[in-house]
Amino acid sequence: MRRRQYGRMALALAAGAGAFLGMALGLAWNFWFSALLGAGLYFAVWFLTAPRPGTGAAYLENRPGGDELAGLLEGAGDGLAELARQAGAIAHGETRRRLLHLAETGRAMVDYLQENPEKIHSARRFLTYYIDAAGKMARQYVQLQNAGLDSEEARRFFARARQLAGRLDDAFTAQLSALTADERMDVQADMDVLDSLLQEGWQ
Repeated sequence: MRRRQYGRMALALAAGAGAFLGMALGLAWNFWFSALLGAGLYFAVWFLTAPRPGTGAAYLENRPGGDELAGLLEGAGDGLAELARQAGAIAHGETRRRLLHLAETGRAMVDYLQENPEKIHSARRFLTYYIDAAGKMARQYVQLQNAGLDSEEARRFFARARQLAGRLDDAFTAQLSALTADERMDVQADMDVLDSLLQEGWQ
């Protein structure tokens, strides 16, 4: 949220200062008149770029703890981008497909929550723990795959990773459906299964 505000401020300052310098120096207009117009342009740009009332951005900006929630969504977006990058390098077709679909579903979830931030808490564990776990798993998968290891331990890892990729993908799809359908969904049983799998080395 602060990053968005700093961006607005930088844009407004650039517009105001640019107008002032152009009029005062470039056109040789009166200094105080140029300064007044520059200040006016600064405030105009600041207000024009403010979040519209009723939008998710406005909700977060006016809510205690809104910066934290906005940062959570931003971090989730970064994690999903990295997951998609790693998943694209996986040779096993089904695993690659499930993780890329998971990243796509997660991106849709983030986009939806940006417009409906009051639901962020319902998906918080998906936005943090599960995205992070999926990203770590994908990185380890690619590292082992590229190393060309064919040990029993590596084969067990690949089997567990493929199972977890499918379960995570299904869980993300179900969570997005519940959010967009405006339903409360008890996913604790599914999350317990995922948590037990994640104990095997992807925390």
